Amino acid sequence: MRWSYSGSVYDLTRGDDRFRTGMDALVAEREAENLRDATVRAMVSRAQQGLVGGPLPDGFRRVHDPRTGKVIKYELDPVRSQIIKEAVERVLSGESAYAVAHGFNDRGIRTRHGNSWTGASLSRTIRSPALAGLRQLRGEVLQGVESQWPALIVPEQHYRLRELFNDPRRRTNKEGSKVRHMSSGIFRCGVCDGPVQVRSRARKDGSRQHRYACKPGFHVSRDQEEVDAFVSAVVVRFLSRPDVAAELAETEQDDDTVAARAEVARLKGLLTEARGKVRTGALSLVR
Repeated sequence: MRWSYSGSVYDLTRGDDRFRTGMDALVAEREAENLRDATVRAMVSRAQQGLVGGPLPDGFRRVHDPRTGKVIKYELDPVRSQIIKEAVERVLSGESAYAVAHGFNDRGIRTRHGNSWTGASLSRTIRSPALAGLRQLRGEVLQGVESQWPALIVPEQHYRLRELFNDPRRRTNKEGSKVRHMSSGIFRCGVCDGPVQVRSRARKDGSRQHRYACKPGFHVSRDQEEVDAFVSAVVVRFLSRPDVAAELAETEQDDDTVAARAEVARLKGLLTEARGKVRTGALSLVR
């Protein structure tokens, strides 16, 4: 097989052609690496100068150079900035991100991309350090760097939000980790092999009927109660077999299981020790 690029054809059975293509590959690799290094240096330099970079934070709009069309700075968007500021103030006053998001949707206020708000999307938006005029580099806030765009909120508000959302006592899932549907994420469609999800509809008596249905194309649909009852009966019959029970009992005591349990115990001990050091200030989670 011959190899053609840059207007030339090379026969790799010939030594000269192998040498030439090998040299071209090394030169191309060096140029790509030099380009990458230059890009990284430019990114770090822009960050250290507090210049704009990365995704546009909600509440701001881009200002372009009229000659080159490049983004030269951010400025506050007169409409979006008030929405984000309201969200920050309401969350800091004690409202949940879910309640604020639900209120925005009821008022017809959408995200910057025109989607409905969720608690997760709202909390992710208002936690952006850029709102407080803080410059990030690779996910870390650069201390002592003054940003070249106006702050929508004060830094104290940002750090209060970060502390609020990072609080381990804060429960974001009010229903806990309980699985709502027995076979969620397990079944596949027998026609397209796509995932099957639970869909529900109201009955005439006011109750709801739940069905497992093909998500991509709605190829199959089965009553959830009947399917769950059938699966439960099959699993119980299988686990009731003497040979299965004996195998499970033996597995609990095999060498791999014992070693795994010991490793889990060791890691739990280290985690407990680390938590204690964090509480006493002997260990910091900040690099």
